Amino acid sequence: MLRSHQIRFCVEPRDIPVEKAARRLHLTTTEFQAKLPALLARGFPRPDPITSMFDLAARAIDQWMTARHNPNPGPYALSG
Repeated sequence: MLRSHQIRFCVEPRDIPVEKAARRLHLTTTEFQAKLPALLARGFPRPDPITSMFDLAARAIDQWMTARHNPNPGPYALSG
């Protein structure tokens, strides 16, 4: 008998909390939060204004990191 509280399939989160966004950059949460204003000024993807979560599924953080070293970065061009 299947009970409703059992997990039937894995759900991959699309949005990640600040702790995981920090870890993606190999920073502690404290380091990340201290550097976030400067990162945002350089085009780092902004968190959702309601949830404060960062979009992982769009790979926005990874695309931003690649754009730092790519002469044709596309939508995540760095300003400055």
